[in-house]
Amino acid sequence: MSSEPGLKESLKPLEFDPLTTMNNFFMLFPLSEKERKERPLYDTRATIVNQLHREKELIGDIYNTEKLRNGHSQKWLNQTWNDFFEEIDKATEEVGISLEEISEMRDKQVYEEDYDSRVKLREEFNKKVKPIFERLLEKGYMNYDLSI
Repeated sequence: MSSEPGLKESLKPLEFDPLTTMNNFFMLFPLSEKERKERPLYDTRATIVNQLHREKELIGDIYNTEKLRNGHSQKWLNQTWNDFFEEIDKATEEVGISLEEISEMRDKQVYEEDYDSRVKLREEFNKKVKPIFERLLEKGYMNYDLSI
């Protein structure tokens, strides 16, 4: 009999790594008011609502194909983009974090030019929004829903 652990013993629950698990979650938060005025084309929410929502209407429900549905929750599939963003804002409020504070942190890490500083700011941002991410998972969203 081998002393090596079997498959069952070697499988451990995945640890939450806020830098990788949350992928591009930051893009689902609005820019700060200052940045929206200075860089309106960079506001991810506006881009999604204005472009992707319009494309969805023009070509039909693109998410009705099996390939595109994989990884998305039923909750996400049955919502409009505006409903989805409202859920994110509501979860942010429920965990007691200021949306404006999150938006300012988002701006800092997005527009930082030094790579190492940007990575550090992204880690700080992800740690701050981790309770929001977890709250959205509790509400029935999947990781794939929360990563653009």
